[in-house]
Amino acid sequence: MKKVRRAPDFILFIIILLLLTVGIVMVYSASFVFAEVNYDDGAHFLKNQLVWALLGIAGMIFVMNINYKVYKKWATPLLVLTVILLLLLFVPGV
Repeated sequence: MKKVRRAPDFILFIIILLLLTVGIVMVYSASFVFAEVNYDDGAHFLKNQLVWALLGIAGMIFVMNINYKVYKKWATPLLVLTVILLLLLFVPGV
């Protein structure tokens, strides 16, 4: 039996895009003078943020299209890995 796929939550997607836009504007506002003085381009950090934001949006769309049940088998190993990586913050020199 074929399962019906539900549409992604577009309200959540729009909220994420709005927050992303506000964050990018804040980065531009806070870094314009520094970028102009050091890189001769006031939009240096804005461009970097836009590139990473677009990559993040593409990744988010990719992950949104995967059935969430696939993540179930990876949840525990990823949680353990995350906790180990967080504990590495307390190791000097790492």
